[in-house]
Amino acid sequence: MINVKRKNNNLVEENQNMSKRATKKSCGKMILSVVISAALMLAFMPQRVFGDTNHTEDDGNWTIYNAQGMVELRDAINGGNNFRDKKITLANDIDLSSMCSEENPWEPIGVFTSWGGNGYTNFYGTFDGAGNKISNLYLNGENDNTGLFGFI
Repeated sequence: MINVKRKNNNLVEENQNMSKRATKKSCGKMILSVVISAALMLAFMPQRVFGDTNHTEDDGNWTIYNAQGMVELRDAINGGNNFRDKKITLANDIDLSSMCSEENPWEPIGVFTSWGGNGYTNFYGTFDGAGNKISNLYLNGENDNTGLFGFI
């Protein structure tokens, strides 16, 4: 009988050890699952959540968050992207004082590039201020077609 008890005690101890190992494995799998889930959420989260982007783009439509985003829009349009049938939306009030001044006036969005042929880079999209304002826009009034937009 004593031998049987010892065997049973050994079996009980072994079952307890197996149960502890199974719990550790399960806990490890759960932690791994949480880490992978968090990584996927961060990977698919818009960059704007982290505050490190000037604009976001969705299917060619832009949302602009700051003055640098306005410069990026201007440079994209003046570089040849006319945003035909696309929408540009301001997400915030935009202060352009860091981007233009009396010494460095704002270059308009959409410019005349050359005589002959189509020497214009025009904006053909929709610009939605969404109730936000653009402030501290310094313009050089000596040139034609001067403004936030030059050619639309």
